[in-house]
Amino acid sequence: MKIAITGASGFIGNSLCSELLSMGHEISVLTRKSEFSMASVKAVKGNLLLDGDDLQALVDGVDAIYHCAGEIKDESLMAELHIGGTRRMLDAVRESIKKNRKPVHWIQLSSVGAYGIDGPDSHRKRIINEQSPESPLGIYEITKTASDQLVREFSSQEPLFSFTILRPTIVIGSKMPNESFHAMARMIKRGFFFRVGRKEAIANYVHLDDVVGALIKCLNDSRSKGRVFIISNDCPLADVVAAFADSMRVPVPKWVMPETLLRLLVGIVGPWMRLPLTIQRINALTRQTHYSSKLIYETIGYVPSASIPEIIPKLVDESAERLLLN
Repeated sequence: MKIAITGASGFIGNSLCSELLSMGHEISVLTRKSEFSMASVKAVKGNLLLDGDDLQALVDGVDAIYHCAGEIKDESLMAELHIGGTRRMLDAVRESIKKNRKPVHWIQLSSVGAYGIDGPDSHRKRIINEQSPESPLGIYEITKTASDQLVREFSSQEPLFSFTILRPTIVIGSKMPNESFHAMARMIKRGFFFRVGRKEAIANYVHLDDVVGALIKCLNDSRSKGRVFIISNDCPLADVVAAFADSMRVPVPKWVMPETLLRLLVGIVGPWMRLPLTIQRINALTRQTHYSSKLIYETIGYVPSASIPEIIPKLVDESAERLLLN
């Protein structure tokens, strides 16, 4: 199968590209450089942020497109990449379909942030599924959700175009760019970690390998067409903490700090000095939202390969240098 990928240099896109290559697919990737790190991949030089770049060379005649490009750090680029870049890609797909009269399946890597990760209800027990109202809050979440909408609108206009949108929770792996997961492990290792409040928090994680597996399943199973799927592997945060402690051979943390007091202290001191604990981290340590993967299981039979606590020993081993465990 002939497949184009955006964001192939990223944490998820790179692993996806490697897996698709191993399956014998013909891969082209969009890159701002003239070369790509993997042999046998066609590197198409271009930039989704720029009007006029020849994206036609990337998508012409392909069977499927994985749109994995995303900006997670620079908020000033998010709208232009997530919305403008998606629009430019869809324009190129329109021209390819007009030229080749060939169906194209578009698989979009999105985020459960479309439903609102934090907010007034996130610290009360609730279940989010694909029928939940979209209520993105941050600029990343808002622009990624707008990108999803562009894809759905394009599908309603172009009969030869189909889509699947995959919305994972926090994707973890040894090379993940988000430092918070590894920071928590280091705090546990050093004996500094504590629970916030006495309510049972939910860890909203899913492993990289499971996300890549779901992305490939969405390519191979026609029942995924026209669907938006959540993929998650939620579990109690306490189970994650215990698995880290066991893997690093340290005692399971027992300290519990009052949530209201911590929020007050961080709110007062945070604007004046840099703290290891932020309001965002407190939110993550007290979140009780569960994201349901029931639909992707019922539709195409996809389930994660193992629970997050079962994955952690291998993750600790792979991340030993980053976690300063050596």
